[in-house]
Amino acid sequence: MKKFMFLLVVCLFVSGIALAQPANQNIYTFNVTSVATGLTVEAGDVTVEGLMPGVCYEVVPDPAGLIASGGITPVTSAELAAITAAVIAGDPFSEVIVSCAVPTILLGDGTTGNLALTYTGTSAEFLNGLGDGWFFNPTAGPFVGTLDDGGAAEVWIGFNTCVPKTIVAGGTWLGEGLLTVQYK
Repeated sequence: MKKFMFLLVVCLFVSGIALAQPANQNIYTFNVTSVATGLTVEAGDVTVEGLMPGVCYEVVPDPAGLIASGGITPVTSAELAAITAAVIAGDPFSEVIVSCAVPTILLGDGTTGNLALTYTGTSAEFLNGLGDGWFFNPTAGPFVGTLDDGGAAEVWIGFNTCVPKTIVAGGTWLGEGLLTVQYK
């Protein structure tokens, strides 16, 4: 019995020493990657020139409309708009979700005030090589479209604006938008 008591005391003493020592710790790092989807989007842009003070314009996002109207309506003098589409590339026939964060104000260059932009249900177009094209409002939330048999589509974005009557000739306005695309 004395031998058992001695062993129990020794075990408790050793356990107490182990518990009294400070704990060592370190960060457990997680490095998680997913399989690359191959979905890409190349940026597009809009360039508008020759706007007249006091005139309200629609910059047309339709490639066929760009040819017919010079990219802008109305044309009262020498107005011109050029749109380069954002190009989406991914898996053929895939559905994609397109989200647009477009500017509602373009900042003036210091000689002009800011320029307000508005968007309607025909301010953007999703166009694939299958001849399918859908107009949508880029501010109304995500749009779902289908890539063509080559895994491609284009997004054309225009806008509406009314140029203030009091602008200085030769003024410039700048802004940026963001186009996000993901598989559905």
